[in-house]
Amino acid sequence: MNQALPLRGCTPEPLMNYLKALGVFRIISEQVDPTCRAAWRGGQFALSTKLTEQELLEFFTENYFPSPIFSPWNAEGGFLTESGASFATIHSIQNSNSPRLAGLQNAIVMIHQMGALKDFGECRTEAKVLDKRKKAKQATDEDLTRLRELTKRVKSLKETILFQIRSEFPDSAMGWFDTCLQVGDDGFSVAPALGSGGVDGRMEFSANFLRNVLLVLDNPNARNWIASSLFSEGFVPLHAASIGQFSPGNVGGPNSTHGFEGNSAINPWDYILLIEGTPLLAGAITRRCGNVQFGKSAFPFTVAPVALEGESVKTSDSSTARGEVWLPLWEKKLRLNELERIFGEGRAEWSGAQSRTNIDFAKAVASYGADRGIKAFTRHSFLQRNGRSFLATPLGRYEVHSRENVTLLREADAWIDRYRRACGDKTPARFSTAARRVDSAVFNYCEHGGSARFQAIVIALGQAERELVTGAKFRESAWLRPLRGLSSAWVAAADDHSREFEIAVALAGVRGNKDDPGLRANLEPVEWKKGLLWRENSGSVVWNRGDLAANLVAVLERRVLDWRRLGLPAPAITSCRGVRPSTVAAFINAELDDDKIERLLWGLVCCKIDWAPESVYGARDSIDTAPLPRVFPLLKASLSGLHPDYPDALRPKKLDSGQADLWEKLILVTPEARLPHLLRAGRIAEAAALASRRTRSAGLLPASIEWDREDFPSTEDFAIRLAASLMLPISNRRLLQLWSLVARMERLKEPTA
Repeated sequence: MNQALPLRGCTPEPLMNYLKALGVFRIISEQVDPTCRAAWRGGQFALSTKLTEQELLEFFTENYFPSPIFSPWNAEGGFLTESGASFATIHSIQNSNSPRLAGLQNAIVMIHQMGALKDFGECRTEAKVLDKRKKAKQATDEDLTRLRELTKRVKSLKETILFQIRSEFPDSAMGWFDTCLQVGDDGFSVAPALGSGGVDGRMEFSANFLRNVLLVLDNPNARNWIASSLFSEGFVPLHAASIGQFSPGNVGGPNSTHGFEGNSAINPWDYILLIEGTPLLAGAITRRCGNVQFGKSAFPFTVAPVALEGESVKTSDSSTARGEVWLPLWEKKLRLNELERIFGEGRAEWSGAQSRTNIDFAKAVASYGADRGIKAFTRHSFLQRNGRSFLATPLGRYEVHSRENVTLLREADAWIDRYRRACGDKTPARFSTAARRVDSAVFNYCEHGGSARFQAIVIALGQAERELVTGAKFRESAWLRPLRGLSSAWVAAADDHSREFEIAVALAGVRGNKDDPGLRANLEPVEWKKGLLWRENSGSVVWNRGDLAANLVAVLERRVLDWRRLGLPAPAITSCRGVRPSTVAAFINAELDDDKIERLLWGLVCCKIDWAPESVYGARDSIDTAPLPRVFPLLKASLSGLHPDYPDALRPKKLDSGQADLWEKLILVTPEARLPHLLRAGRIAEAAALASRRTRSAGLLPASIEWDREDFPSTEDFAIRLAASLMLPISNRRLLQLWSLVARMERLKEPTA
């Protein structure tokens, strides 16, 4: 009966410990217990096997057969020269009498029978000598010609060797080969997990593996080493050797121990088992877009890293990093063949294509949710650190959850990708920062979900768009059009039902006609010509880095000016969304977050705004509960943007005879273009008197009002915010109710439905 053995030394991080877990699972399943199953439980790898803990230790100490892991295509692999530590290791294995090395000896014989191997080594050696002369500027013309010939010859011979290994060697040796590199229609691809085809600088992984294998065979410390590696038991002396990129904390270097410099020291079994685990990461040839003529190499759960806020991957790392790997953590007990199938299918698709970046992978995971029992991923990015060395830098865990609105991100994918690709080393930092904020917002939503995080995506997109306003050269070189085409579903997904969102979405919906870019034309230089395009030197842009209220007044003045200059039916200040009176009052009284309103507005103008009832933001507040200044309804009625040319489209439904008569009079009020200027100058009483004359001329006959300081505080800030509030769209039903307050100068209860 199988029993669960928690392997305390096999944890998701660092990469060495994760791969070590895979190595133990693979070896036990293939060499001693085919019924073995495994899962991740409580941050540890749990092995369900018929072996006891002592039997497991005994197996590795006395019966383990190392896998045939060789890299004859690498200079330090031990086959291209007849000297050096790697060559000595191969020689020792050949001359060993241990039956546990028989599989390695057979593989060595097959490698030595490869006819092109000797020629490949000689050509590489000669090319290396000539390249040194070239770098020292001592090469003759004959040397340079010979170097070019040798370079082509070396490449051709390497391809011959790789193809021969791939076609002639037994399947038992293919796991390591396919993990190191893949042969596809696009050439050879290397896996980030194993450096540049099984080598990182001068560190050759297969040769290092073989040296550690020889070290543990018949070594009195072997049992203590394996117990420490698997179960973190006892203190054992470590062996002075390099662990490479797999465990950044053990690489040594400055400040790694007492004194100025520390040497790398490892447990030999740690290295052996992690290399034994890598064959599960073997790549495969994938087909894209259904085109069977084109194959591209891919490695399980491996993507290109994109810099995110709060992570150790910087924008400058993206161009030098080897890649990022997402390794699955599963809670359901799996057998080896089931796990191999998961890794074999480990190429998450987004929008019908293989995920290229960590952002795409996060979106793919969020769109499908947990699959095959995968509950989380542990992320590692292979970054250049410590000089030119690469380290598998842990980036934390990513919990798997399905996000219902993640598919909406497809609408912005092309624009975001183009924006990101346009950001290079010579690009102003503000564009790279904006792109990183968008990517971070998308990633955070995929990981954690919620309307607040989706709203952060909308805000980040708006700020990225805003940077383009003063970046004409950047947007032209990148062929970046204004962001458009985001559906109304984006609005619903980002709605947090706050008063700030209520105002922002109403402003974003301000338009004159279907070809009018709306309020967006006052924020950035755009126009509608068979699509939304940039318009240079646009006189409609009035938005600046000032405060929100001042910008809204500027927009109001501009739209009133366009009404008179262009002979429009009425000022284009109406919207398919309305703001409740209580929200208008809160805005006038400076009780809201103006910065949030502005940031939301920049994002929401990129979305399609559909009609929605005011009740979407809570209970329908009564006008007698909205502490609006008495002067606001009068000013709003005289600058409402309504016109008799199109009353049917805007007429409130179910009007009684009195309300219908009031509506007909309201739409006859001629807008007063001087109101914004008077209010901005603080001349509120003068503006109110002018509005009274306008409404009286339409037959509305407002009561004569004696204004006092209670009606409008004599402060410049109040006057500006009162003027800005006239830009806030009010529904037609609310406009009728508010006018009743002006006409009778008393609060009326909202009519019952």
